[in-house]
Amino acid sequence: PIHVEISPNIDAHLTEMQSRHIFHITHEALSNAARHAKPTQISLRVLKMDGEIVVIVEDDGIGFDYQPRVTPGHHGLANMQARAEQLNARLDIDSSPGQGTRLTLTFRYER
Repeated sequence: PIHVEISPNIDAHLTEMQSRHIFHITHEALSNAARHAKPTQISLRVLKMDGEIVVIVEDDGIGFDYQPRVTPGHHGLANMQARAEQLNARLDIDSSPGQGTRLTLTFRYER
């Protein structure tokens, strides 16, 4: 199952560009979890907190040894990082074998 939590009226605080990048980052993170993690649960939270938007994608899957690098033929993590940079956002990936994965995107909004 996928658990989804989205703060009310969050779209009122996002520009079109921010919405587009959040969509693509979230899509990639959810796709990676479904394809690679073998999870029993995935959660997506998009929250408005203290002038920041926080997007969290978390799974209870097999995890992986995260190293910020590009693996030939696998550009998803690098693409997410590039999109985060365009948002002036911080993208944190916390994962280790057997421990699942948590991706957190955090950025300030100005609307």
